[in-house]
Amino acid sequence: MVLVSIFPLLIILHLVLGQRDNSDNILANPQISTSDNEKLSMELYAKAHSYLSLSRAFKNYTLEDTISLVNQVSSWKAPQELQEKFPYYHAGYDEYDRPVWIAEVGKFDIPRQIRKGPEMANNITQYLFQAVLRIGESVLAKDTPTKEVREIFGILDWEGFEFAQILHIPTVRFALNLLQTYYDFLDLGLGHAVMINTNHVTKVLFETIQPALGESFRKIEFFKSDKAEWMAALQKLLPSNAIPPWYGGSSDFKPVQVFG
Repeated sequence: MVLVSIFPLLIILHLVLGQRDNSDNILANPQISTSDNEKLSMELYAKAHSYLSLSRAFKNYTLEDTISLVNQVSSWKAPQELQEKFPYYHAGYDEYDRPVWIAEVGKFDIPRQIRKGPEMANNITQYLFQAVLRIGESVLAKDTPTKEVREIFGILDWEGFEFAQILHIPTVRFALNLLQTYYDFLDLGLGHAVMINTNHVTKVLFETIQPALGESFRKIEFFKSDKAEWMAALQKLLPSNAIPPWYGGSSDFKPVQVFG
């Protein structure tokens, strides 16, 4: 979710600094702290490897490499501040058994964290990795011997997004590195995404990076702050028990998991 949320921050860097070499990219070799690993299933390792092996960043990973990475990501403990400032949750499943994940990305103040220095930037990277792993677990949960689920459904709420976020060049550089390194994961795992409470700036920025998003852009719907409009759209796309009541869903809604 975090990766999608900071795409708009890429634009100014494209215009001002241009494309950068990945040699100084802290994301290429994330420094992940480890602790005692809880035992994970071989099914999860295999699922993760099926994505990593198709990506540019991890195409040379062996299954053993994947197991090591998954163990590291799983055991990493996120700083309390990141959990409080960057919450996200698994709301349920759609009719195709795709997990529905929601984040109020308009409230994510990434520049504030990046200003704290490289250690916090690396923590954000690790936080992203862990979110992706949790999303992968929710996809795996719906696999059966006769059917495999490969995609997710995302809802990103942009209410509160401030234009000032795209003016902080270190944050934009960080976001660009994310996109350059991991953009293909969107093509591999995004089934559909709904952006709500967007404004003109948000949509223009996404349209500007459309070439970088490739086919993933076709899977994204944009809605402005007309609550009735985007609520109606969500109700057509998702069962009511997978939509929070504040987004037009069931009053009996209970998220599957909440992080943050």
